[in-house]
Amino acid sequence: MFADFSYLKTSGGYYIFGGANGITAFRSGDVKNNSIPPKVFLTDLKLFNKSVVPSNNSILEKPIYETKEIILAHDQNNISIEFTALHFSNPSKNKTLYKLENFENVWRDAGSQQSAFYPNLPPGEYLFRVKAANNNGVWNDTGVSLKIIIKSPWWQTWWAYILYFFGFVSLLGGIRKFELDRRKEKENKKFLQLENDRKTKELEEARSLQLSMLPKVLPQLPNLDIAVYMKTATEVGGDYYDFNVGLDGTLTVAIGDATGHGMKAGTIVSMTKALFASGGSRLDMKTYFDQSSDALKGIELGRLMMAFMMIKIKSNKIEIANAGMPPLYIYRKQSKVIEEILIKGMPLGAIKDFPYEIRETEITPGDTLLLLSDGLPELQNEQNEHYGYDRIKEAFKSTAEKEPEEIINYFKNESSKWTNGKDPDDDVTFVVIKVK
Repeated sequence: MFADFSYLKTSGGYYIFGGANGITAFRSGDVKNNSIPPKVFLTDLKLFNKSVVPSNNSILEKPIYETKEIILAHDQNNISIEFTALHFSNPSKNKTLYKLENFENVWRDAGSQQSAFYPNLPPGEYLFRVKAANNNGVWNDTGVSLKIIIKSPWWQTWWAYILYFFGFVSLLGGIRKFELDRRKEKENKKFLQLENDRKTKELEEARSLQLSMLPKVLPQLPNLDIAVYMKTATEVGGDYYDFNVGLDGTLTVAIGDATGHGMKAGTIVSMTKALFASGGSRLDMKTYFDQSSDALKGIELGRLMMAFMMIKIKSNKIEIANAGMPPLYIYRKQSKVIEEILIKGMPLGAIKDFPYEIRETEITPGDTLLLLSDGLPELQNEQNEHYGYDRIKEAFKSTAEKEPEEIINYFKNESSKWTNGKDPDDDVTFVVIKVK
């Protein structure tokens, strides 16, 4: 029968259309879906946003689309990979997914970007995969893949950690030998002076090593302002702080205080840094605290332990875990009060399988966080009075609406006035974080 417009449907199921070039006839069963999946290719590899050119001296000996595996040094871990899916039947409807196995568990939709960016990848072996579908949803599940191997830096290899351990043990033995020689050779002033010079050099080298473990720059985040301060009581301090920013923007902040100070404390700080830097900051806090405590306990360094606090900030959520550190103070902008979050817990390395507690709270713009070691509250004046936690809360409340650097400077001046300029007996460390 005829329709209202220029076509005819016959009793045999044919549709007939007239046009400038004649008559077209077909049945609906003749229309086939496109069952050919798109082809997938890698098109470019970039390190630190600079394309890698294949050559004999390059990490790419062949073009990236012919390469199955690349091996990178630890400092070549800022990677961009570009790819494409070729299918020219309605290409705007093609869909491309990618995933870095051993780093993420879900496929990501490439959208129109057709590239993947992975900054600061930790050492390890990964498999980068891309798959695509045509406009009819027919998938090329095999797609294309690239094995990526990022080598560990020499200072994070197992033999390096063994050298660190034996190096510190040797240094401690050297200091012990120096003490015995000093008692035996009291009358030999020249020898004593030479030994003192040697000790000073060794301790300065150890202090430089410890300071090199602290972050060189502070995280730059759009919603947070951060300031830090550390003053060590001796050449090698026992305090420690560190930061990590995850791919999802989560800020992990760590602050610690080893038992005592000096070379033994430096040993614990070095091991804590290694545990944090080797991927611990990406674990959930309960797992990290359990593993770190077991590791420190397992090396059997006697009464050496690490008081430690870690917080994770993601959006307006914050998680807190504490192992023997002072409370976390939060100045609440809206209510103008100081909230004290005290979580009791044994220092890391004290007791195996200690049930560490994780707490959660929320923060809002204008709130300010204060993390600190016990150096300031236990600071003594000339009358042997402690500065105390009550004074810290009062001082923090009076300055909490200032910028983090101004708050840090206020506490520095307070500690100097309290001791009348005398060097502290313990390490003093502050971390101030303001929510924008």
